[in-house]
Amino acid sequence: MGIAPFAWFPGEGLNRNAVPSETISFKLSKVKPSAITMSLKSDEVFAKIAKRLENIDPANRQVQQVYKFRITKDGKVVKNWVMDLKAVKLTESDGDAEATLIMDDEIMFAIGTGAMPAKEAMAQDKMEVEGQVELIFLLEPFIASLK
Repeated sequence: MGIAPFAWFPGEGLNRNAVPSETISFKLSKVKPSAITMSLKSDEVFAKIAKRLENIDPANRQVQQVYKFRITKDGKVVKNWVMDLKAVKLTESDGDAEATLIMDDEIMFAIGTGAMPAKEAMAQDKMEVEGQVELIFLLEPFIASLK
């Protein structure tokens, strides 16, 4: 390949008269933001939640609150999920909720697979709750039954 018309490396001079001997073309395509979301262990739990929600009769349900899950990795929020039990749906979003549960990906996975009860996660300060704390006790049987 010939010399590029730009200085690509430190110390190279700019040669405006140089002509590349080969042409390189790039095809750019748009990437949807959802296509580049991070894959987490807890995604498996949320897939089970979504599947379970498909089988819930909206006219016959005990829990009708809206919950948000803020999933962290290395101390930073990497995903938000909203589980709306009024509308019986789960979305990856940062919408409003009556109770927000903030925890590491590994902790959500442990709770969702039954390896750790939510009460234990709270007692060990591995899960933080914003909003109506008592609502998580309504949610726990639903999450525990995902195993």
